[in-house]
Amino acid sequence: MNNFWLKQGGWVAAQVNGARWLGFAVPAFAGWSFASGCLLFITRRAGWSARPVAFTTVLAVGLIAGLAFRRMRRHWYTREDGLVHLDAVLGLHNRLSSAAAGVGQWPAPVLLANGGFRALAASCHPDGFGGVLSDGRHLAADCPGLAFDPVENGNATGMVADGCGR
Repeated sequence: MNNFWLKQGGWVAAQVNGARWLGFAVPAFAGWSFASGCLLFITRRAGWSARPVAFTTVLAVGLIAGLAFRRMRRHWYTREDGLVHLDAVLGLHNRLSSAAAGVGQWPAPVLLANGGFRALAASCHPDGFGGVLSDGRHLAADCPGLAFDPVENGNATGMVADGCGR
């Protein structure tokens, strides 16, 4: 059973680390995409070769990915952190953490639908995407007093002022 919980803790850590890497990398990727698009347009308009722009873009993407990884490394989520997260979400009262330390017994395996995360969209920061999440559906997880389900009833933008008090 300990193998099951260690895998689950590692999976949670990988999800958190991946989301943090995206959080650091996506704004830089968006900025560079705009800049390389402008450069490509200028070079095509002038009749020059696009190879230097393409080469620079490949180098920049690699550099941005490496710098984002280096920056998020300070906030690295370990397997033990994943076990603590699962302890909290599943209400196991530190049974996973104590079992990993060799103090207690591993609890019985539990089927996890989403690794203990309510919604990925609720934790994503939509800046830089303009309108990807502009209909307000990502706000539903943060509004405890909703009278309706925004997914079933269409656009939920009006509920921001009414239901959440934001």
